[in-house]
Amino acid sequence: DRPARPLPGLEAIFNVAPPTGGGDVESPEVMRTAAPRSTLALGRIVSLADLVAEAQRLPGTVMASARWTWDRASQRAAAVVWFVGAELDAPGLHRHLQSLADPELRFSVRAAVPQPRTLSLDVELDARVDPEPAEASLADALVGDDGFLRPEQLGIAQPLVRSELLARIYGVAGVARVRRLALGDHQWDGPAEACNDGMWLDFVERGRVVINGREVTGG
Repeated sequence: DRPARPLPGLEAIFNVAPPTGGGDVESPEVMRTAAPRSTLALGRIVSLADLVAEAQRLPGTVMASARWTWDRASQRAAAVVWFVGAELDAPGLHRHLQSLADPELRFSVRAAVPQPRTLSLDVELDARVDPEPAEASLADALVGDDGFLRPEQLGIAQPLVRSELLARIYGVAGVARVRRLALGDHQWDGPAEACNDGMWLDFVERGRVVINGREVTGG
């Protein structure tokens, strides 16, 4: 880059630090849901919904959640905000939220912790379809950009519901039958896989998804 006006002895300006932060332009689909949620009462954060909406509005936030708890020190209700986002830090997010929050609203901010899981599928495909693109479509439906097992889809401290997962699998063209569904080394026949408080089920970053013996990765 060159300076806006000439300076004696200065020919060019170089920035050795790479750019950080920021985000892509929000699509109309995102705006339809995000805009109403991010509208604050009188420009102030006064509720759990406000805390979550403002945290998720920041570039770098993958997802956020909040709940009420009891603050023993002050003997009053306080909110806990959990977030997922590699470019964020809890103190910085707390300062940002505090600058917009009602002075009477007490809250803390914590980074949610991944709970790695391995999901293995043994899927029978329709004999009339080409298996390679059918398995690719299934992988995209589970761990692609908008996949069912992405953290932003599952949420923080939310269970993985088996019936919902099966509905997504059977919604992929070419899937005839799920012969086996396993979590870790064990057959999964229960209604849901629980997730601990302040954590998120991770099948993408530290966890794994295996379809017919082949590990698949997200987009």
